[in-house]
This record gives sequence, structure tokens and C-alpha cells, in this order.
Amino acid sequence: MNDTVAESLAELLPGWEAMRRDYIESGVPGLLVIRAEPSVVLFVDAAAVRIGARFAVSGQSPVPTSPMDAVTITEIMVAGVRQIEVATATSDLFRNFYLLLADVAFDVVERAVDVRTALSASLARWFALLRETVVLTEERQAGLFGELWLLRRLIDAMGTSAVDAWTGYARQSHDFRLANVELEVKTTASARRIHTVNGISQLAASPNCALHIVSLRLVDAGSGGETLPDIVSAVRTRLDADPNALQVFNMGLAAAEYREVDAPHYPRRRKLADLAVLVPVEDGCPRLTRKVLDTVPIRYATDRVVAVTYDVDLTGLGFVDGTPEFHAVLPAPTDAGNGDATP
Repeated sequence: MNDTVAESLAELLPGWEAMRRDYIESGVPGLLVIRAEPSVVLFVDAAAVRIGARFAVSGQSPVPTSPMDAVTITEIMVAGVRQIEVATATSDLFRNFYLLLADVAFDVVERAVDVRTALSASLARWFALLRETVVLTEERQAGLFGELWLLRRLIDAMGTSAVDAWTGYARQSHDFRLANVELEVKTTASARRIHTVNGISQLAASPNCALHIVSLRLVDAGSGGETLPDIVSAVRTRLDADPNALQVFNMGLAAAEYREVDAPHYPRRRKLADLAVLVPVEDGCPRLTRKVLDTVPIRYATDRVVAVTYDVDLTGLGFVDGTPEFHAVLPAPTDAGNGDATP
């Protein structure tokens, strides 16, 4: 897509960041009219269940067949006018799909290409692209951002050897391990410290280890924040003098499916909303583990529960960054590094 196309599209559709902020994350339904006659409209269902577009068509030519299971193409009638609706309910695809819709809208409105032709061509191109490109979801971006925030802080406190403590990318039980201390990094964009726990074992400490949750509240930021590529670059800068540590870090990024070629896809700027909080996983910390399920009466057959995903509210629990209890587990950065401990 060249610059001229991009400039024309900017007049037809809001940018992705505006769409994400105003409709996807807010959950507000929307109907954006790109052209009134023949109608071309973009829609977002309530709670962002689906996003898509509708194109008025004439004649009786059949609608194209979607090459992707996650994308539906259907014929509908709106006020007696035949329309083609193309949509997806797969949130992981929303950003890429939005660009697909912009691609089709440009061909239809600016080039007067028949919608069926434009749609078939764009779907074929995007299907090939999506098969080759693995772009991290917003959730995975935030999770990786949080892990790298902690890694940078550890490097500033302990030196480049801290990179060996990062184990989450290798699908280990927890994100970091420092001797017998395990750390699970959790991020959230909510006003409260509500975090999603994935799996029965995620909040179960390994034998002879003490497990802690590092709770980070992230908010969108302007010039004071960082993108995911920014924080990747910041960690690499700290490791430049240690080639072995840098190699380990780069291997970790690859295992986490972060690729430099995808950096332009990660423009969102984030920062900590407030200070990090360290929550020991002990009595009073909400969690579901196999040990907990084993205490449930046998009639509930919890031994057959093999996977769980649940949310916990850690608001008011744990120790804030800067307190002796926090630094007893996570030392403060030395003068050589800033640690980015403040929001």
C-alpha cells in the first residue's frame, strides 16, 4: 500500500488507534458511513463482538467465498437494498482485518472497482499475508511489555546476568526465577488490579520456592510512554557490552514470537499508571491450584478439571515498590540504571 493510497484512506476511515480507542475498547457500537450512495459503511457491534463492513451491490452475481474461517461474507438486505457484509468476530484479527477493510473501501470508493472483485483480491492477498505473519495480540504485547519492564529493572539492579532469570518465554512455570524466588508478571489496563490467571499451575509455586506476583497497571501514554519496540531497544542497550547475555535475550524474544520486522505493528505507547506492587502468593492471595481443587468434595469430580482461566482482584494486597518488603525480593536499581520504577 503506497503513500498516496494511505493518504486517501485517511480521509475515508479513522486511524486504527482511534478505532481501537473509541469503539473496540469502549465497547460502543458504531456505524461509520464512508459513502452514502451506493452505500459503503463500516460497523462495530456492541461490546466489539464483531467488526466489518457492508457494501451495497447491484445485479445478481454471487458473493465471493471467504478463504478464511474467521472471516464471514454474507448477502443481506438493508432497507430493500442488496448488500455484501464482510465481518470477523476474532479479536486477534481486528487490527489486520481493519486494514483489509480499508484496502477494499479504497478500491471501491476511489477506484470504482466492483466490490466483489475488490473483496476477492484483497482477501487473497491478506490470506497469504496472515499465513506468514504472526503479529502479537494486544494481550500478548502487554504481557511481554510487563516482562521486559521487570527484566530491565533487574538488569539495572543486578547487571547483565539478570537475563538468565527470565524464563517465561521458554514456557516455564513462571516468568522469572531468582534462586528460590519465582516471579509471575501480571499486567492490567483496568482501574483495579484485576489480572487473568491462565491454568491451574500458574499460581502454584515450584517445590522449595516462594512465588510472588508482580502486578503492573498499564495505561496508554503519549511522549512519556514507550512502545514495545522502545523497551526492547532499551534492554538491548543495557546488554550491548555482554554479547552472551544479548544473545540469550534475543533468543528469548524469538521464543516469545517478537520479530523486528513486526515492530511497525506495535505503535501503542504504554507506561505504568502507578508503582508496581509485589504480592506474595500465600494465605490471603486468591488462587485456584490443584491442591485447592483436591479439597473439594469428590462428588464434583475436580480431578477431571484439566484447565482453568480466571480473574483475580489483587487491589490492596502486597507491597508497593519502594517499601522494604518489595526491595527484599526485588532490589532497587543501582545508580547506573534508572530502573524505570516510577510510573
